[in-house]
Amino acid sequence: MADEPYLQTHPGAPVPWGPARRESPGFCLGTLGESVLSAISVAQLHSVITPSYMELRREASVDPAEREVVREGLHYSLALELGVSGLIWIIFDNVVPAAVAAGTSLSLYFLSLHALRAPLGG
Repeated sequence: MADEPYLQTHPGAPVPWGPARRESPGFCLGTLGESVLSAISVAQLHSVITPSYMELRREASVDPAEREVVREGLHYSLALELGVSGLIWIIFDNVVPAAVAAGTSLSLYFLSLHALRAPLGG
């Protein structure tokens, strides 16, 4: 087995692959750190996909047909961000960072929808 030489030279040490690695203090972020990292990741993904708040308000005041195109993009963005939240749950093996990421995603989605409903100058 490939683990035997490593375990023979490092007795009692956790193998660098497998579940024991997560318990090492050098690799553990903790729930708070994982949650912050998850929220920042989802927020950055949202900012890459969707326009800014003021841009959404400007587009809402220009053309109702364009507003529907932007709203459809927001739906796709939400689906992608919730998928990333599911991956965060799998990666960190903890539901709290995934819930924080999903909450951040939903908050940004509803804030963007509010921007579309509140056009500039109207």
